[in-house]
Amino acid sequence: MLGTLLSMLVVYSVNISFLYIGDRQIIIVVMEKRHVDNMSAFIPFLAVAAGGAIGAVLRFSVYKVVDTGFPWATFIVNIVGCVLASFLMFRYGLDMQSTLRSFIFVGMFGAFTTMSTFSIDTVNLLVDGSYGLAVGNILINSVLCVFGAVCGR
Repeated sequence: MLGTLLSMLVVYSVNISFLYIGDRQIIIVVMEKRHVDNMSAFIPFLAVAAGGAIGAVLRFSVYKVVDTGFPWATFIVNIVGCVLASFLMFRYGLDMQSTLRSFIFVGMFGAFTTMSTFSIDTVNLLVDGSYGLAVGNILINSVLCVFGAVCGR
């Protein structure tokens, strides 16, 4: 069914141009309808979007349920995301089909928490014996990202 729906997908390309004649601005909008022939190129993007929607709703739900003065909800999504993402990646990740892997890890866990990606990257560095890079990754992501958030505030 998804294949049928995707085969009906039409992409609209919009080109907006601004033309100045004297002190007048003329806006020219050209909209072109194109049928997409190769839908397989869109499947990974749709998988990431669907996973992202699920992860975002799950994260929002945790924030609604856990409403305290301390950011426990953030800790909960980070620790749950790290444990589940690590478990799934190291148990099944290499055997997963690429689109499913993108759906789960890029989409769902990406929207649920970015801490899971940071943790998996750090574990990979430790497993590879790159201890210095692992420590550097921890310091950069912990210290510099918090510093960046302070600067952005």
